Amino acid sequence: MTYSAYYAYLRSLKSGQVSVNTMIFRLSFVLTAFLAIVILGEAVTWRKLLGLSSAVLAALSLTVLRAWKSRRRGPAAKPDLKKPAGGWLRR
Repeated sequence: MTYSAYYAYLRSLKSGQVSVNTMIFRLSFVLTAFLAIVILGEAVTWRKLLGLSSAVLAALSLTVLRAWKSRRRGPAAKPDLKKPAGGWLRR
């Protein structure tokens, strides 16, 4: 199971941003906590609930909101390849 998770993570790095993919990959503790509450009957306190909800909100702000903002801005402007880049580097 661990191998398949790491394999999926490494494959996702090819197509997405590292900061977003790593955040989602490291959210495995939220799933673990959820399963501990449901299966093992772990006690839910306000502190635990606040911590888990902030982790989920952080991941949502990196994924859903970023995708929503990029759709609102439209497609990214393509660079003009006819002009030389880095004009300030030239002397």
